[in-house]
Amino acid sequence: MLRGGAFKPRTSPYSFQGLGATGLEYLKVARQETGLPIVTELMDLSQLPLFKDVDVIQIGAQDTILTSVAPLMGLVRHSDSDYALFRRDAPASRSQYLSELGETMAQLRNCPCIALWTPFNEGWGQFDAVRIAAAMAESDSTRYVDHASGWHDQGWGSITSRHVYFRPVRLKNDGRALCLSEYGGYSLSGLSVQVKVGKNKKKTLSYKL
Repeated sequence: MLRGGAFKPRTSPYSFQGLGATGLEYLKVARQETGLPIVTELMDLSQLPLFKDVDVIQIGAQDTILTSVAPLMGLVRHSDSDYALFRRDAPASRSQYLSELGETMAQLRNCPCIALWTPFNEGWGQFDAVRIAAAMAESDSTRYVDHASGWHDQGWGSITSRHVYFRPVRLKNDGRALCLSEYGGYSLSGLSVQVKVGKNKKKTLSYKL
């Protein structure tokens, strides 16, 4: 196998971030010339459409990858009591979130267009979702609560919330209703966003046209 990192994780935005889409094209040329399958790392879901011709997609060990990309690939499901992993290890951060969550619910409670509350989306900053969702449900018994939208489901409530874009939906009976809270990934030809890769090539940022 031929391994190369087209996208490079860096703390500073001013550091070299890799060749990106152009680097993927170089890897494909190397595959054609050597006959070796190519391996490269996926750093963000927005890059996924560019990886359709990659033989092996590598998932790294960075915190943001574990809590965002890997679950979509069906690789991990973490307990949100691991505060550090979800970037909520600071008690002040958790306290501030809970305060702002209460203020948000109080401000929007009388809006009839709100069908359910969602405290956490795709694992970002998620912590103690079961406890928090239960408190939200007690505070507002007129609405459902989607305790962990997308992934890192903790098994609570009457809804299993999933984000499915480019794969068939697999039904699993866990006693809860399945909610496809994000879905699709299709673009209309002519209306989709395109990025330049190489001198005369463009790729569309969508899962399917």
